[in-house]
Amino acid sequence: MDKTFTRNEYMRIIEEEKELMGSASSDANVQSNPSNNTVNNILNFSKAYSWRNSKSVGNIEHVLN
Repeated sequence: MDKTFTRNEYMRIIEEEKELMGSASSDANVQSNPSNNTVNNILNFSKAYSWRNSKSVGNIEHVLN
């Protein structure tokens, strides 16, 4: 059986959703740039990462640590 909502129930759900979305966006600490630690981790990985093409086995990926 299909579930149906009355107009009042639907409006209540919409209002609760607006409240939740508003509180979630105001509580979130949005950072537009990555932290220095994140950048350093990516740079360190790129220094340790090695990729080679081989005729016999195809692509070889290796992390040099």
